[in-house]
Amino acid sequence: MAYIRRHHHHRRHHHHHQRFFSFFGYKSEFSNFYLASFSVEGITYDCVEQFYQREKALFFDDSAQASLIYAEEIPAEMKQLGKAVQNFNRGTWRSSCCLDVMYKGVWAKVRFQSYTRYNITSFCLPAGVS
Repeated sequence: MAYIRRHHHHRRHHHHHQRFFSFFGYKSEFSNFYLASFSVEGITYDCVEQFYQREKALFFDDSAQASLIYAEEIPAEMKQLGKAVQNFNRGTWRSSCCLDVMYKGVWAKVRFQSYTRYNITSFCLPAGVS
């Protein structure tokens, strides 16, 4: 299970006091499937999954699939549509921009939404993410 540590400053022997949050499922506000609208470059998305899959389709010049992903309302279906992107190459996607696209979507959601009960900046995040 993917998780993040809320109190990363705890000492190792106090691990039983740490609180973990799930990234999975549409009910977790940290999930890519969580419905929380946000905008990137003037385009409004329903969730990070929609942004990510649409960007993947556009990266591989599949505008038809990008339109289907954008029109879809169910995050799991968005993911399935993303798996059908024409000319998709996993190696190219991962080495070119996969993580950058994900970071961009997640941070757009966090900045746009005021729903979060947690101070997102207190989590351990990769260097360069702001």
